[in-house]
Amino acid sequence: MGFRLTKWYLDCVSESGAIFIGYWGEIHWHGWTFRMAQTLGPDAQGRLCTSTRSGRISAPIHTEDSLRWVAPRLGVDGIWTRTTPPIRRRLFESSTGKTIGSVDWRCEMPRAGAEITFRDPLGRRLAGRGYVECLEMTVKPWQLPIKELRWGRFHSETDTLVWIQWRGPHPLTLMLHNDRAYDPDQADISQDRVTLPGGVARLDLFDHQVLRDGPLVSTALSRLPILRRRLPGQLLGVRESKWLSRGTLHRGPQNAPSPGWAIHEVVVWP
Repeated sequence: MGFRLTKWYLDCVSESGAIFIGYWGEIHWHGWTFRMAQTLGPDAQGRLCTSTRSGRISAPIHTEDSLRWVAPRLGVDGIWTRTTPPIRRRLFESSTGKTIGSVDWRCEMPRAGAEITFRDPLGRRLAGRGYVECLEMTVKPWQLPIKELRWGRFHSETDTLVWIQWRGPHPLTLMLHNDRAYDPDQADISQDRVTLPGGVARLDLFDHQVLRDGPLVSTALSRLPILRRRLPGQLLGVRESKWLSRGTLHRGPQNAPSPGWAIHEVVVWP
């Protein structure tokens, strides 16, 4: 009768800003199991498109230093190779009230070398810097004490920055800069700027390219009618905005500015 959600997120951005994002998810709820996968990436003409499949889709296979995701029905075969150590945190836990359960965040590869092979006649490939995380939840997403989520990851030649911020009844901020984790009480996180506590570093974001923008029912869930029918209306009203942006990380006058790419999002609950 319990609820469990497992969601993998995988991405890759090339030096020129070509992008691939992959999702794999599985829901167990009241004896019902639903599995889906989705990709966001370039088609043969270079246009950004979304592909979604449900049913028998293999999960990513994770070893100590690498991860491979083979999804023939989505036409992709990706390999991520770890270059930085993982970070794992329990973001939420409650044993009383309405929101019983936990949220575990496993940032398996804050930074990775990534290569995606697209299974098409052109034999296209995309290589660059990548990121991998897995979220495991026994709390129903529509019961989380959150009104707004801000998340992002930035990679440059020398730096990695990952951030999570929850706003609402259960505020939380977590930042990972290179090999150091921060749990600041206050942090400046917006669409255009992310500032680490104590002025350690500042990330300026610009040249935003919209990847998704709208209610979940018209973005991530638009091609999953079976799932939409089972989820409550308050979750379908959640709105997500996701961008690919150029970024420059500043780490004080003794270090040169570090340019790179960021993927970041804002998710707002109704």
